[in-house]
Amino acid sequence: MFSLTIFVLFLFVLVIVLIHWVALGLFLYSLRRKEWREPKAIYRPKVAVLLALRGDDPFLQRCLEGLLSQNYGRYAVRIVVDHPEDPALQTVQRVLGEHTGAHDVTLLVASRHRDTCALKCNSLLEAMEQLDTDTEIVVTLDADTNPYPTWLSELVEPLHDERFAAATGMRWYFPPKSNAGTLVRYLWNAAAFVQMFFYKIPWGGSLAIRRDLFSHYNLSERWEHALTDDVSLYSIAKRSGKRIAYVPSVLMANRETCRLPSFFYWVRRQMLYVKLYHPSWFAVLGQCLLISVPQVVLIALMIGALAAGMWLELFQLAETFLFYWLAVLGTLYPMEETIRRLMKRTNTVPARPSWEMIAAMMLAVPLTQAVYTAAVISLFWQKRVEWRGVWYEIGKNQSVKLIEYIPYAKVKNDVTPNTEEMTSL
Repeated sequence: MFSLTIFVLFLFVLVIVLIHWVALGLFLYSLRRKEWREPKAIYRPKVAVLLALRGDDPFLQRCLEGLLSQNYGRYAVRIVVDHPEDPALQTVQRVLGEHTGAHDVTLLVASRHRDTCALKCNSLLEAMEQLDTDTEIVVTLDADTNPYPTWLSELVEPLHDERFAAATGMRWYFPPKSNAGTLVRYLWNAAAFVQMFFYKIPWGGSLAIRRDLFSHYNLSERWEHALTDDVSLYSIAKRSGKRIAYVPSVLMANRETCRLPSFFYWVRRQMLYVKLYHPSWFAVLGQCLLISVPQVVLIALMIGALAAGMWLELFQLAETFLFYWLAVLGTLYPMEETIRRLMKRTNTVPARPSWEMIAAMMLAVPLTQAVYTAAVISLFWQKRVEWRGVWYEIGKNQSVKLIEYIPYAKVKNDVTPNTEEMTSL
């Protein structure tokens, strides 16, 4: 009976592995082509780029310099800093002083802080109030985005095709060192990369949106009562009868490091956004359980076989566990190679990981799935969420309540962004 259980479990794991590889193949194939019809002439609609800042991120200067050096022609830039004493303000003023006359740039300090939405949404809404009426496309980015010279033109191009309401890029983490948190984030993001593509979950770090989603489909009202600006866009785009385009060339390399506790709270927040605002939440939840339950069962059976001295069964269970482990890790190589080829033309590809880092990744695979599963399960009890030193309460019907506004300059040092912490918005 025990041998039959092991055989059935192996077949189940085999099916999961095949699903992984088929999904990966479809995803990599999709990255080689464009979803949209290419414009016959250069497409340059009137664009406004919005950047909301709270805290002086480690790569903010690089982000600003790239943003102000686009080969798009004239475009508007609206930068909103959360508070007059925010440490990001000095960095922005210094960089703008070095790029005088660069495009139509306006620096704003948030004049109010709504208690019904995230501070990032609040700042983006303030920037929207400063846009020209003839602005056609609104683009958002995060402080950890590194815009290369053609970033804006490539991101906006799909909106030439009327079938698309928005276009988004994606983020890929290159682990600069092999500490647990950084490796776990890298492995989790590789899997999430595929999920975001198939479930059409946009990323606000590189996101172009048609202006009429704000004027005709109440996107501004959604931002006024949301924890995030990007995930809910899927439902708005669907309501408009249009789709979201994924732009394979707009891939952002992120080299920040983080500790394991930082990753746990960060990924829990990311999944909370999906739970609250995306219709594919149950599919994401089901996929999480699909990959975690067999591992839990395998580990439990191995402990039982070890305690009972069933060495043959223990060996068979260990083989199954190792097979799954290596098969999942094996999906990283073709994905990493594809990502590197896409990024090569922008000169943003770092050195390849060392053998020591690859060995550490192998050990981090089960840890990644354990931490991710724990984060997802904890969402069923989560009533509050923290971002950049402020707390929000989640009420009925997805309502959001800012508990107390605190300027970032007065937040404790242990949440100050640096290269050792999770700094993404």
